[in-house]
Amino acid sequence: MRLPQLAQRLVVVAIPLALASCNLHEDAQAPPAAEVVSGTLQLNRGVDVGPCWMIVMTDQSSYELNDLAAEFQVDGLAVQATLHVHRDQITLCSSSFPADVVHIERLE
Repeated sequence: MRLPQLAQRLVVVAIPLALASCNLHEDAQAPPAAEVVSGTLQLNRGVDVGPCWMIVMTDQSSYELNDLAAEFQVDGLAVQATLHVHRDQITLCSSSFPADVVHIERLE
């Protein structure tokens, strides 16, 4: 049985589109780009969930830190950090984007 000409054309167009969307999905899984931020560490005690550590920048935006080393768990500590921010997620504790700490240092 032979496909009508229109159906053949649709198959020729649909296959490359499906392959292209597979590549886009793989790109979506790439790790987030690193961001360098400066701010103050705060312990958010949360109402229903928590506590959690956050970095709050001067413009009052914040990120919840997933893996803050114990030596930096000081409320009010000024730091500069390189973070991988997950902008496709929101945390329950701080209602902000979660971030993985790549590098962090104290500011004097």
